[in-house]
Amino acid sequence: MKKILSLILFVIIIVVGSAAIFQKCNKSNPEDILSDFKEIEAYTTDVTYIIKNARGEITVKTSQWYDEDKGLKVDFGQDRSQVYKEDKIYVKEITTGRTYNMEKDFDQLYKLAFIPEISKLFVNDEEFRYYYKENSDNKYLVVEFNTLLDNENLTKEVLFIDTKNGVPLEGIIYDKRGNERAKILYSNFKKEHNIDEELFDIAKDTQQ
Repeated sequence: MKKILSLILFVIIIVVGSAAIFQKCNKSNPEDILSDFKEIEAYTTDVTYIIKNARGEITVKTSQWYDEDKGLKVDFGQDRSQVYKEDKIYVKEITTGRTYNMEKDFDQLYKLAFIPEISKLFVNDEEFRYYYKENSDNKYLVVEFNTLLDNENLTKEVLFIDTKNGVPLEGIIYDKRGNERAKILYSNFKKEHNIDEELFDIAKDTQQ
């Protein structure tokens, strides 16, 4: 009898555990997905910006690292590295070795891919809204919000979040007339627990 009860208890634990894992991987509540998105404490990702202007398109490929305690770093290929920490952007030009810093507000476009910056807009934008969108392969949570920037070319962003793992897939930036001005494409997105502090050392080497 004890063996039977032990077996039943084991089966119950397996079923409950499997259900919890399934529910976590397939969240249907948008508030839960957004909450998990905003609570990502560290991540690495590749981000491609496709910028549109009167002369055509410009593609900028970057690698990005974020740790809430250490800042955010962006590598622009072999050209330069930028570390965003507190209210400064610390820049290192790879080819010349020159380092300097500038005010964080100097960057208006690239930061629209950063989760900590996006999360602030979720809270502060009164017109923030979200809804689901599906295709044959996946289901997405689509989030629309204003950038709150004093820039008529970068007034609104539409972000697509994968509902299975709560990570961003794509962002589209529109101007005040509703024209698409930039596309942000995420790839190789990985949630991390901790990122090596040495990656952010550029902030220590820059000139004031």
